[in-house]
This record gives sequence, structure tokens and C-alpha cells, in this order.
Amino acid sequence: MKHIFDVIFNSNEMTCFTKSPKGTSVYNVAEREWASKFAQYYCINPLKNVDLAPTETWHDKDKPRRADVNVKTHRNILIEIDTIPVSEQLEFIRSLEMPYTSVMFSGGKSLHVIISLAEDIAEKEDYKALVESIYSTINKIRPNTIDNSNKNPSRLSRFPDVKREDTGQMQSTMIVKERVKASSIVEWAIVTGK
Repeated sequence: MKHIFDVIFNSNEMTCFTKSPKGTSVYNVAEREWASKFAQYYCINPLKNVDLAPTETWHDKDKPRRADVNVKTHRNILIEIDTIPVSEQLEFIRSLEMPYTSVMFSGGKSLHVIISLAEDIAEKEDYKALVESIYSTINKIRPNTIDNSNKNPSRLSRFPDVKREDTGQMQSTMIVKERVKASSIVEWAIVTGK
């Protein structure tokens, strides 16, 4: 099976690898082996190697930081299912017939699904509209099944194939496919959301 980072990131892109859900430090995705020794999370989208909007006195425009404003490429969308038993979540994902790129077990009570688009979305507002459409469609099918707080582009997901510190379970990659054409996910949302 391919490594998820080989599919959702391009070579030499930057993202956040962190032990804490509040982490902001940015690294080259090529450093994933080193990061696997400490990381529990990664940012789902590539980040810029500068801070465009420092908000705290300790932020430095020359030091990259995880933040929505610093997302370089709007390509990946996270869907987290955590209100139905884990044993039923993969079947639910399959029943949606939604195009997706990967599924990972969080090591806790949820599966994380990544939709990685074959074409990057240039405008932040277009990304936001697509995410809203996907979430709205899933919520029409089965309300309150997904975590609606995961819509922003600098969202963290669980780092793949490492042991989760608070549960002792593996954060396991289950499925890795290819990137999805944006037109396929839009068509799915239109047809399924009727």
C-alpha cells in the first residue's frame, strides 16, 4: 500500500507535524520518517514556508506556522466520523459511494477520511464551498454522523501508523487510493444530495 503522504502531498511540500493538537511547527513532508518518532498529528494541506499573518508577539513572518491563512494549496478535505461505532464506520463510508482517497483509524473512536483532489483549488472560497457541499450531503444522508468542526484547511488529522499515546492503539492506515477529480466529488454531492 502506498504511504498516504505520497498521495496527498507533492514532493518538497511543507506541512505541520506535531505531538500536540495545538502544534504549529512546519516541516518538509520528506521528513515524515523522522516525524514519526514524535508526531501524533499532521496538517492535511500543504503550508507556506512563511507566516503571512503573525498574530502573537512570538510569531515571526520568517518562521512558517500552521494556520488557515498560511495554507499554500487547498487540496485535501478531512471527514471524521465519530458518532457511530467504529465497527460500523467503514460500511457507512462505503454506503455513501463518495469518492475518497484514504481512510485511517484514529486509534480512538473514529475513522478519518481524506478526499485529496487531483486539481488544487486556487481560491479559498471555492474550497470552503466544496467542503460545505460535501458535509451538507453527508449530513442529509445521516445527520450528526460527522464532526462538523473539521472543515478548515489547516485542520489536523492523526499521523499515520504510529501508536496513539493516550489509548495505546495504532493510528492505522486502512485504505489508500488515488486523488479524486474535483468534478467527481461535485457530481457525487449533486446526485446524492437530491
